[in-house]
Amino acid sequence: MCLLKQKYMLSELNGYAQTEPGTPDAAMVMKTAEYLQACHLIFKRGILSMKIIRSKESPVICNIKRGFQFFANWL
Repeated sequence: MCLLKQKYMLSELNGYAQTEPGTPDAAMVMKTAEYLQACHLIFKRGILSMKIIRSKESPVICNIKRGFQFFANWL
């Protein structure tokens, strides 16, 4: 997926999953949105952000940790 359009996709998925009355696949759609958000944190706001990392607490490292945590929890 094009990383530049990912925020729009996340917004659409969240909106779809939260429509009333609830859709039968809402839980799966929300998990998909969580997966994409984790990827966004790891890559677009992490590895590909091109920011200088000066400490273990830099925003880039924190984003990567938060994204990776989704996959650790999923396991």
